[in-house]
Order: sequence, then structure tokens, then C-alpha cells
Amino acid sequence: MGATVTTTGAGVGDGSRMGARVTLTEMLAALYADLGYAASPEASVTSRLTRYLNDGYTTIGRLPGSEQLRLKTISLASVASQSLYGVSPAAVQIQKMTDVTNGVVLQEASIATIRQLDPQSVTSGVPYWFVRMGYQPVSKQPATSGVWVSSSSASDTAVTVRLVGITATGETAVQTATLSGVTRVQVGALTTLTGVIEWNINTAAVGVVTLHNAAAAGDDIAVIPIGKTSVQYLGIRLWPTPADVYTYAIDAEVPLPELTNGVDVPVVPQDFHPMIVEYARMREYEYRADDRWPVAKGQFDANLKALKVRLWNTPDYLPVAGVYPSGPSNLGPWYPAGRW
Repeated sequence: MGATVTTTGAGVGDGSRMGARVTLTEMLAALYADLGYAASPEASVTSRLTRYLNDGYTTIGRLPGSEQLRLKTISLASVASQSLYGVSPAAVQIQKMTDVTNGVVLQEASIATIRQLDPQSVTSGVPYWFVRMGYQPVSKQPATSGVWVSSSSASDTAVTVRLVGITATGETAVQTATLSGVTRVQVGALTTLTGVIEWNINTAAVGVVTLHNAAAAGDDIAVIPIGKTSVQYLGIRLWPTPADVYTYAIDAEVPLPELTNGVDVPVVPQDFHPMIVEYARMREYEYRADDRWPVAKGQFDANLKALKVRLWNTPDYLPVAGVYPSGPSNLGPWYPAGRW
């Protein structure tokens, strides 16, 4: 679908007239025209404007109420006698967690509550509470052991792995290793690690890089995807500690996919796609110290308010100031009649 781009006498493009479901290529073309660039400007311009488009896309995705744009259901299986877990790196926020094995919807609790109820962490059974434990670099911590690393590609033989761990004595230690393809290599020499604070690779590997808690077999405790140099999991604690293997469905917010390919389309309501162009145009005016920046910002802010109304107010929920539900008061004779 081609984008229709118009400009005003002041040279500010009217992004609101662009066709719905615009692609990254169409958004960039609109920006080039609005900002007076050639149809194929130098690479630095394209790179900067693409970054601005993604910044605007992320800004919209962070709005309260925009969770519906980013909700996905992620599966997690518990392990008997294990209370701590790392949810898939795709999850950045948990909305709801359901035990589909036992038909239980878990409620969120604080770690202080769990400590008060079970200070020795000895209670086990079917969990009905979960606690957010922050973000961590592994899905499962080592249990007084060493850690090993490998790649899914035999060509990964010059990638350096750096790991900061916690020893059994509570000290931190930096451990390193060099990948040897698909063969597991121990990271450092310590075999008394009880936790991993951080781990990364110095350059993106050809294959998937996996951290293990044993020289053979054992568990895969973290995975760095192709193209990345680190990974982050959302840590949770289940209480009571699972007594068996249970399957959980986690309704979680995931990051909006970055716009990188020309055919990429933003995952926001179609008629608000031009807002992303408006944001990028505003940022470019700011970059240039152009006095049209306030006008562009005003246009973006106005459409941002409209988007908030769309996200926050369903067609059946349009409150009006001063209008109260009909019916008798249930608050007693000392309160005005007709108000609940």
C-alpha cells in the first residue's frame, strides 16, 4: 500500500493523512518528503530517522493501557522442590499466571509476606502465590557447582565469555572462558558457584550460546540468542514450593518488535500509525534546532491523547462529569438521594 504524503506551506508534513498500515519504508519515505531530504538520503540520515521511528513506537507501547498491544501467553513448567524460576526473556511484565494443571489462578504476593509465613522455606504443595524477584541473567541459579558454556555452531571458537558469580562463601568472582564450538567449556575453574550476577559474550556468536550447570547433561540455565551478547530473565518465586511438575500459562507483556525491515508494520491501532511518523519528525526538528519543533510536538501530543482515550475507554465506558448512576442511595438519609 502506498503512503499518501502531503505538506503544508510551512513544510510540515500532515502524517495524519497517511494510509493505514504503513510499513517502515513508507514511513521513511514520508519523513524524507516532509523534512526536505532526497528520496534516498545518506545512510546516517536513514539510520537516525529509523531510530526516531522506533523511539516513537516504543513510547506508544509504554503507555498505560497499551498492555493489550503486547500481551502473549508463555508456558512454564515447574520442577518438584524448586521455588525460583526465570520466565522467558520475552516477558517483561506478568499480567496473570495460571496453573493449568490444577486449575489455579495464582495471586501476586511480596517476598516479605512469604518470609513471614514460611521463614524456613519448608512449605510445599500446589503454589497459589507468586513473587516477582527482579531481573536476572539466568533462568536457574547453579547449586554449588561450576558452569559450562557451549554454542550450537562449531564455528564459534573465538568468542569470549565473561561471568560474574557468587561463591558458597558469599564472595563475587569473575570467571572467563573461550567458546569451543559445540563442546562444553567450563567458565573459570570454580565449582562452588551458588549464583550468577551477570554473564555475557564479547561479540555476537554465529550460533545460540547456552550456559549449563554440568559438564554433561544437567540443566541449561541460560541461553543467549543469535545476534545478542547477553540475556535477561524475569525472576519469580512460587509459594508454596511446587511438590510436582505443574504447567503454567503466563499472560505477559513482551517488547514491541523493532522496526528493522522495510516491510515491517507497527503493532498499534492502524489509524494511529502516522503518530510514529509525527514523533520522528518532532525529534528531527529538535535535532536541527528547528523552530517548527513546538508545532510538531503539539500535533503528536494531541494524537497521543486520542490514543489514550482509545486504549483506556471502551465503547461502553465513557464517563461524563456530573452524571451519576440512577437509583436510590444506599448510603442512608444523611447523604444526597439519587447518588450511589
